Amino acid sequence: MNRESAIKTIVWVIPIIFAAGGVWWQVRAAVERMSILHVEVHDHTEEPAHPVGLQRLESLEKTQDEMLIEQRQQGQSLAAICQATGAQCR
Repeated sequence: MNRESAIKTIVWVIPIIFAAGGVWWQVRAAVERMSILHVEVHDHTEEPAHPVGLQRLESLEKTQDEMLIEQRQQGQSLAAICQATGAQCR
């Protein structure tokens, strides 16, 4: 192999080696970030609900149940009024 072909080969091989090293580094960094993220997500999903959030949720459910009962009563009252007056209520 003459000197000119050796130089051409080196000129082509060096960028390929650097590119392969860059890809390898990116893959390793992505794997590391994913493992950290996996641990964080796992830890977060294993925790019970925050006590204040759980109390607030129970309070909201209770309020919704009360509103539903009130709406039913209002609907029955409106139906009784419409029937008594003969009105066509919707």
